[in-house]
This record gives sequence, structure tokens and C-alpha cells, in this order.
Amino acid sequence: MNITLTSLEAYHETIMSGRADTMRMRVLEAVRCFGPASDKELSRITGIPENTIRPRRGELAKLGMIQVEGVSNEGPGRRKTLWRITVR
Repeated sequence: MNITLTSLEAYHETIMSGRADTMRMRVLEAVRCFGPASDKELSRITGIPENTIRPRRGELAKLGMIQVEGVSNEGPGRRKTLWRITVR
């Protein structure tokens, strides 16, 4: 994932404007702007701890708003599941 300063500014403008006033909506907006993204990447983008991201992301997946894009094998450690907005 390549995060540009412009896209981070647009994301934070959306958050500060009140258009994404719940944690679930913050996570959804981050996936929309920066996806596909892992939980760790979503945590870095939103400033929400990973252990808080996971349940919100799970709720969004159950609602059919996001879905698995694939798995990243980049870097050491566990494989990372990447999430993206569901196209309808």
C-alpha cells in the first residue's frame, strides 16, 4: 500500500468533518481511501489500536461492506489479510 500525503489529508479531512463519526465508519472510510489494507495498516491510518480495529472490521465484513482482497506475504512474520470495499 502506498499512502500519499494528499490521500492522508483527504482521509483526515473526512474524519474531522464529522462524516465518519463512529469507529466503524472510520475503519470503512480508511478501507475506501487506502484499501486493500491489513488491520495493522488500518490501525496506522486511523490511529485506532489494532485490537479495536479487528472487531470493527469484522462487523463491516458481516454487513457485507468489506471483503477479503487477498493475503500479503510481504515481510517477516504472519501473513496479513488484506481488506477492500465490497463492490455491488
